[in-house]
Amino acid sequence: MEEHVISMRSPYRDKCKAMVASLCDDCGSYVELEEPKGWYLLWVKCKRGTAAELIQASADEGLIFPLGSICLVDKVRDDNHFRLAYTRSPFEHLHRAGKRLRRAFEKSFD
Repeated sequence: MEEHVISMRSPYRDKCKAMVASLCDDCGSYVELEEPKGWYLLWVKCKRGTAAELIQASADEGLIFPLGSICLVDKVRDDNHFRLAYTRSPFEHLHRAGKRLRRAFEKSFD
């Protein structure tokens, strides 16, 4: 198992960087995020509107992701975060994710 974990670190790191770059390049005015030091999810904050509104608009763009509040004990205290997974997505999807998410933001909040 340890060998497998070691072998997956580099591809997951590369996928994370691709997703972060796409979001920063295309959605920088709409989101705040930090590149995680390790993990397989991005924790993203909406600068405008709520994550629930964004999730609804994102479905029209073919993007499906959960509210960040599903991870919290007090689910009503946070309505502006969402989570994005990147490990199973191909690189071409990760590179386009920011553009697709930006379209959802534009439809909802511009």
